[in-house]
Amino acid sequence: MTHLLPGSSRMITDCDSVRDGYHRGQKWATAPGRCFARIWTVIYSAADTPDDLLPIIWMPAHTAESQIGVATKSNGAVLTKQDRDNNALVDKSAKIAAEAHRVRQAVRATILESVADVTDMAMWIARITLLANRYKLPDGTILRDSLALSALSRRRLGIKRKRNDPSEKPLDMQQRLAKCPRIAAILERVREKRVIRDQQSRESGDLNLVGRE
Repeated sequence: MTHLLPGSSRMITDCDSVRDGYHRGQKWATAPGRCFARIWTVIYSAADTPDDLLPIIWMPAHTAESQIGVATKSNGAVLTKQDRDNNALVDKSAKIAAEAHRVRQAVRATILESVADVTDMAMWIARITLLANRYKLPDGTILRDSLALSALSRRRLGIKRKRNDPSEKPLDMQQRLAKCPRIAAILERVREKRVIRDQQSRESGDLNLVGRE
């Protein structure tokens, strides 16, 4: 890998997992069970030979100026101003590269809207569950939507266990939720937002095409 770093005899990283994985060797890093095996394959493919490994030194990240000459790196040397400046430059370059491949804003907005809708549904379910299990009557009596009974209590009360009709097809979760008026209204609102968003996306695409022409 010396052709990538002319005149250098080492590499410095602020991620100790990178240093550890690199020093464990190609066979370990690119094993099928490794989560980042594909990335390690690219790194090792850039090496001159499989054994062409430069020593990697770890340095602390996001340091303050006051830590120069105080914080230590993995080789025992103290942090220098050049180390800190180079680390800041690498972080800035990484953010620029990530921005170039970032998911489109429209997609991110769609995800955030979906998260907000799911949060609304979860909050409503939590509130209605609490109310259903702690409904207070005027006399102070607390009613629950259901009471657990043991098998012995059921037999004493003559309550038979309800059995599902095998001829009836069970409803899936979406069908059961659709039967609840509140949830049905929320789902309808989600569908309306999606239609409006799709229409806006199509109009935006048409404007882009007109601009190119």
